[in-house]
Amino acid sequence: MSKSLTAILLSLPLIAAGYAFGKACVAFSQAYELLLAPSAGLLVLVAKLMLALVAVTTAAGLVAALARPLWLAIGAFALSALALLLGWQLSPASVVLALVYLLAGAAYVVMVDRELGQRIQFSLHPVIDAQSTLRLALILVACGSLYLACAPQIQQEGFAIPDEYLDPLADQMESQVLRSVPESQRSQVVDQFRQQFRSLADGLVARVLGRFERFLPALIVAGVFTSLVTLVSVLAWVPGLLLQLLLALLAALRITRVETETREVQRLILA
Repeated sequence: MSKSLTAILLSLPLIAAGYAFGKACVAFSQAYELLLAPSAGLLVLVAKLMLALVAVTTAAGLVAALARPLWLAIGAFALSALALLLGWQLSPASVVLALVYLLAGAAYVVMVDRELGQRIQFSLHPVIDAQSTLRLALILVACGSLYLACAPQIQQEGFAIPDEYLDPLADQMESQVLRSVPESQRSQVVDQFRQQFRSLADGLVARVLGRFERFLPALIVAGVFTSLVTLVSVLAWVPGLLLQLLLALLAALRITRVETETREVQRLILA
């Protein structure tokens, strides 16, 4: 099997990982309401997103380390960006975010190629250390999917405090109101009280936020971006470990081998 064909086959995991990351972005874009009222469902969405991100960075490391010539590695990222769009959605904003991913991937493989070319012995450190920009690009894509989903919702429906936060306060006030109401009228009073309380809370939010409500999606996404950056930094060691295992497997299957080159080097020295 030719080296170019092998490099193309090694690009398939990156393409598949791009598609899986697109699907994870679709799910994560629905996390707006879960973010306001955290639950186990939010943990599931974040876990799926992290798994997809680890898959992309691991496959990207494999391509950056082995795919040569360099245009094959960049082409693999281009196909991965296309797969991301197929798994997510096709819109002007998503295309821009996919291009950010493609540019980050191209810059990553170029950087890895340069760093490996300057080393005497092969090492995975340049492959792993250069992934910070790629990880940020992936987080940006995920947060972009969330923004594209929550911004229209907030614009149409406005921002509302979730019932989970209002219910404890409403229960306390309701118990005080019902003390002075005959038992036969309590069900009707409860319904009226709940409606008035919800209306009062929504009106208070509208007065406090006012004209700044249009900036809420960006503020929410900025907070999510910061949290994801922290989480991904903690998990940054995982792709490195997976890459070591994959390279050991490829070596055992005789798909890769260590090649030693002898080169003539010219240096300028004092006569």
